Amino acid sequence: MATILVVDDRREHRKATRQVLERAGHRVIETDGGQAALDRARIERPDLVLSDVLMPGMDGFTLCRRAQEDADLRHVPFVFMTGTFSDPRYEQCAAELGAVAVLPKPLDAISLRSAVDRALLRGAATDATRRPKSLPDEGASNARSRTRSRP
Repeated sequence: MATILVVDDRREHRKATRQVLERAGHRVIETDGGQAALDRARIERPDLVLSDVLMPGMDGFTLCRRAQEDADLRHVPFVFMTGTFSDPRYEQCAAELGAVAVLPKPLDAISLRSAVDRALLRGAATDATRRPKSLPDEGASNARSRTRSRP
C-alpha cells in the first residue's frame, strides 16, 4: 500500500481518483491546490503525487519544481493529469520535470492504475539508490589491518 497525494482543484476529480486508488489498496490524501499540496507533502511524505496541471495559484508544473527543490520531496515521483493540455510540448515539459506520465482527463481506471504502478516502481528504485551503502564490518577491518602490519 502506498500513500498517494492527489492534487486537483475540482472535488469531483479528486473523488473519482480516490475511488480508483483506494480500490487498488492505496492510502489517498487530497488537496485542492499546489501550495496546500507542498505543505501536506512535507507532513505526510507521500510515495507519489498525482497532480492536475492547470490550477489556480500554483500549477502542477510549479508544484513539481518546488517539490524537487525540497530535499525531503525530490525523490517523490509525479504523474500529471490534465483535461486542458494535449499538446506534445506539455508532455515534453512534464518529461523534462521527471514526471512518469501525463494522463488525459477524464481518467480511466486502467490507465490510472498503470501509471501509478510505473511511478511507484520508479520511486522505489530511486529510494534504493539513495540508501547508504553498508559499511564493512569493523571487526573484519581491524583484523585485516593487524594482518598487514605483521612482519
